[in-house]
Amino acid sequence: MQTGDEDCRALWEYVVTANEDDWTISLMGNVVDAYYSEREALRFAIEAARDAGVRGHRAEVLVRDRGNCLRNVWIFGIDPFPPPEFTD
Repeated sequence: MQTGDEDCRALWEYVVTANEDDWTISLMGNVVDAYYSEREALRFAIEAARDAGVRGHRAEVLVRDRGNCLRNVWIFGIDPFPPPEFTD
């Protein structure tokens, strides 16, 4: 039963994953792109998540490091866009 506080929109999780030679971005378990650096992959994942959020989806970006640990790095509607570390 919903109490009215739940957000029933699908969550679009963009996962940036460290690999041997690159960093990939996955959406819903499917690799959508690969980049040479973590910074570059994060920037594009955050832009894609922002676009999804603007279209009405819940969206966030996570990083899976080489130790297979996930950490949240950006959430649409909570974190600033662009993130301060990407403003040049």
